[in-house]
Amino acid sequence: MSELVRWTSETGLECSVRDCRGSHLCGYVRIPEGHPLHGVGYNKDIVSLPYMLEGHQSEVGVIAFAMESLDRMNRPDRGDDGIIRMDCAFDVHGGITFSGALYDKSDWWIGFDCGHLCDEGASKDESFVRGECEKFAGQLARYADALSEIRGDSAATHLDAGAAKGAADA
Repeated sequence: MSELVRWTSETGLECSVRDCRGSHLCGYVRIPEGHPLHGVGYNKDIVSLPYMLEGHQSEVGVIAFAMESLDRMNRPDRGDDGIIRMDCAFDVHGGITFSGALYDKSDWWIGFDCGHLCDEGASKDESFVRGECEKFAGQLARYADALSEIRGDSAATHLDAGAAKGAADA
C-alpha cells in the first residue's frame, strides 16, 4: 500500500490517503494518545452520544449496521444502553473498515476504504477521499470533545496532541 498524501486536518488530526494495490483508495485519520478512541478496535463498542447516527445510516457500512441492529434485536436486555459499535457510529464512506498501526506500532489509525461493490466504476479519487478524511477527522474531534465535556475531564487536548504530531512530521 503506497501513500499518496499525508496532511494535518483542519481539526489538527493527521490524515492519510493511500493506494491499496492500485485497485482503490483508502483514507485514514491518526488517533493520538489521550483521544478516547486510541487503541479501540473499529468493531468494538464505544459510548454512544446523542447526536450519533443522525441521518447518516445510509453512509454507514451496511454489514456493520446490520450486525449492530441484529445484536440489539437478539439482546433485548441491551435496550438503549448508550453503547454503539464504532463502525456504526461515524458518517464516513462505506463505514470504518480499519483500526491499527500504519507507520509504526505506536501509532493508532482508524480508516475506511473505497473498495466496496457499490464503488465499482465510481470515481472515488484522491479529492473525494481527502474530503471524507476531513469530515471523519471533524467527527472524531467532536466525539472526543463531547465525551470529555460529559465526563468533565480534559481529554479535549487531543487537538493539541494531533497538531503537534502533524507539525513534527511536516
